[in-house]
Amino acid sequence: MPGAPAAPAPPPDASGAVGLARFRALLRTPGVARIAVSSLFARLPFGTETLALLLYVQDATGSFGSGGLVSAALALSSALAMPFLGRLVDRLGQTPVLLATAAVHVCAISLVLVLGAAGAPTWSLVLAAASAGIYPPISPALRGLWGPLLGEDEERVRTALALDAVLLELVFIGGPLLAAAIFAFASPAAALVAVLVLATGGTLAFASSEPSRAWRGGGGGGHVFAVLASPGMRTLLYGALPVGVALGAIDVALPAFGVEHGNESIGAAAIACLAVGSAAGGIVYGVRVPSDVRRTYLALVSALPLGVLLLAAAGPTWTLFALAPIAGAVIAPLTATENELTAHVAPEGTVTEAYSWVIMAMAGGISVGAAAGGALVDTFDWRAAILAGAAVSALATLAVLTRRITLA
Repeated sequence: MPGAPAAPAPPPDASGAVGLARFRALLRTPGVARIAVSSLFARLPFGTETLALLLYVQDATGSFGSGGLVSAALALSSALAMPFLGRLVDRLGQTPVLLATAAVHVCAISLVLVLGAAGAPTWSLVLAAASAGIYPPISPALRGLWGPLLGEDEERVRTALALDAVLLELVFIGGPLLAAAIFAFASPAAALVAVLVLATGGTLAFASSEPSRAWRGGGGGGHVFAVLASPGMRTLLYGALPVGVALGAIDVALPAFGVEHGNESIGAAAIACLAVGSAAGGIVYGVRVPSDVRRTYLALVSALPLGVLLLAAAGPTWTLFALAPIAGAVIAPLTATENELTAHVAPEGTVTEAYSWVIMAMAGGISVGAAAGGALVDTFDWRAAILAGAAVSALATLAVLTRRITLA
């Protein structure tokens, strides 16, 4: 990448000080700070929109089931669209695809708000939310920039992927807290508008940056399902889908916990606590970069079901706030290791598309988890949704462990 030379990374060292110095050196690399900060705002919908839609529809219809369907439609459509958007990025470049999808997303969320205010039936809200699933593919775009920006330095790219995972968790911290504050003083509709404005600004800043404008992919690799020819990619997808189901169930269960305890904002705060633990785990992972990423990934995907199960032990509100950071501690490191493995097993020329497939599997799982979790909450209670999520995420462990040789 043309421009000023990258700041050198400190030599490998086990100390926390040297590990933190890696993060500082990374952020001093020309172009990194802008794309990191702008991606933080551009990805706010990931941490807030499904929650705001859930509460928006629940408030309008009185049903968590209806709210779960609408938020599931958003997650499912974004999952289905993501690989195709990633393929477009590999063929056309980042900036035109990011700008076009940002325009579509703004129009679609605006339609959801208009239909909701008019008292439209649930099915129309589901359709509008599905069209809103055309997100700008910021996450795969960002991950595709690390190699060119960092000169394919494996250790620095690994630190960058850890930073990426931490940034995503900051979205899941700041997004729900922003939503909770707006819920308390205004409404879920106001939260949707605020997030939409911030995210659109972040997308414009990212898409207009020099690294994003200069990035060129490999033109896509063969037919639309070429990425799936890699056995390692299929293994990562088998792992990501059940993990997404668990996270989708949590996204519905924790707001339901809050309603049961008399304040819907409790759920948003609990999701933020989950993300605090995840961000802390991501920082620890980035500071002490493991030598064997495959073994670390296998350990993390095995630990996730136990963390989800821990949430079911919550009783009073304070216990949920105490347990959520512990439960979330493996999420960001799991994301970082998953992303690094994706770069290794993806077919040549399909880097953005490969990241998009992993995101699709995760988002598809979230949509299923949100819909099923809403039904379980309506039929039983919030705890039933958590237990179901823990059971399904255990399938990710089984699938990945039985196919671990494909990740070598």
